[in-house]
Amino acid sequence: MTGTCNPADNWVKDTFYTPWIKGTLPADFAFIPSLPKDNPHNSQDYQDALDRMPPQFKKRYVEGNWDYVDDSNALFPNHVIDRMLVENLPKSGLKTIGVDVSREGSDKTVFSLFIGDTLSDLLEPDVDRTDKAPISDLIADELILYMKKNEVGYQQVWIDAVGNGGGVVDSMRRRGYYVNSFKSGEKTTDLHEDGTPKYDMLRSERYYKMAQAGQQGTLKIWKHVPFLEDLRRDLLAHTYEVTDKQFIVESKSKMKKRLGRSPDFSDAVVMGWRGAVPEGANEISTGGSWDDLYKDSDEDF
Repeated sequence: MTGTCNPADNWVKDTFYTPWIKGTLPADFAFIPSLPKDNPHNSQDYQDALDRMPPQFKKRYVEGNWDYVDDSNALFPNHVIDRMLVENLPKSGLKTIGVDVSREGSDKTVFSLFIGDTLSDLLEPDVDRTDKAPISDLIADELILYMKKNEVGYQQVWIDAVGNGGGVVDSMRRRGYYVNSFKSGEKTTDLHEDGTPKYDMLRSERYYKMAQAGQQGTLKIWKHVPFLEDLRRDLLAHTYEVTDKQFIVESKSKMKKRLGRSPDFSDAVVMGWRGAVPEGANEISTGGSWDDLYKDSDEDF
C-alpha cells in the first residue's frame, strides 16, 4: 500500500516520519520524502517563489520538516518557539516549579523548573505505580526531593489540583508544605471594561499570556532542557479561537486526539511559569506552620 499526504502533526508523523528521522523505522515500512526540488517539471520561477515564502512555510513544505506544522491559529508558532530558545541558563532569579499530575493511561506526571523567566528543567519523576503506598504520596515524595535539590520553597510551587493532583496537594500540605493549587477550569478575573471575562477559563488566560511572553522575549526556554521536542509538540498543538469577545484555547480532549496523549509537558510549564506566581512571592522556605502561611493568604485551603 502506498499513501501520500502533506506534513501534519498526526498518526502519519508518529508512525512513519518520526521513526524515519530517528532511524528506527521498521524494515517493512518506507518513508520517501517528496520535495518541490524533486519534481523536474517545477520551473525555476516557482522554486524562487517558494524560497520567498515565510520561514515556517518554507521549513514545512519546501524543506520537508514536519515539525514545522504551524496553523494560522496556532498559539505558539514554530518561529516563536525557536526565538524562545536560549543557549545559557540565568545565574540567578526566582525559582518556581509547576507540577502536572498524571490522570490515567498514557498521561505523565511532569515537573517544570523555572529560573527567573527561563524554563531550565523538565522532569518525569520515576514513580513506582506498583508500590502499595498511595500514588499521591509517592509523587509528593519525589516533589519534595526536587524542591530541596533546586532550593525552591513551597510558596513557589504550583500543582494541578484537578483530579489526581488534588491528592498530591493534600499530601504535601499534610507534611507542612503548603503549596499552591492550580485549577485550570476556574473563572478568569481578567475582565473587559463592561465586566465580561476576556477568557473562557483560567487555562486559556495562562496559555495566552505565556504565548505573549514568548513573543515579547520575556519567556525563554533553555535549548538543552530535557524533553524539548515533546514540549515543542505540546506547544504546537495549542490552537485558539476568539468568539463573543472571549479568547478560547482548544480543549485538552481535542488536543489529546491529535497528540495521542495529554499535553503534560506544556501544562507543567504553564503552571511553573512566573506569570502564574503572585508578585512578591520570593521567600525561600522548605516547610512551615499552617498559621504562618494562612495569615498572609487569601486562598481557601
